[in-house]
Amino acid sequence: MHLLFGTQFSREKLMAEVGEEGNIFLLAFADDEPAGYAKLRDGINHSELAGRAAIEIARIYAAASFIGKGVASALIQKCIDAAQEMGKEVIWLGVWEKIKVP
Repeated sequence: MHLLFGTQFSREKLMAEVGEEGNIFLLAFADDEPAGYAKLRDGINHSELAGRAAIEIARIYAAASFIGKGVASALIQKCIDAAQEMGKEVIWLGVWEKIKVP
């Protein structure tokens, strides 16, 4: 898993994604320590959504030391809040089908 994160979610790749149009990153902190993040992606809709205003939760992660401590729940709620503020009707969870763990 460490190898996966080191290659797929390297600092360079994440920083490149921050500047891409439609990407929204939400960061979670506990005190001053990073606890997790979520990535919303706007502008990509599946045909099943039939033109409804939608946004994707493309990623949601909690640091290992914060799993089970409400970080993911808080991030999901912030994703919902952001979607509502943007006038979205639908939030969908994207699943990375081709993930391969070495």
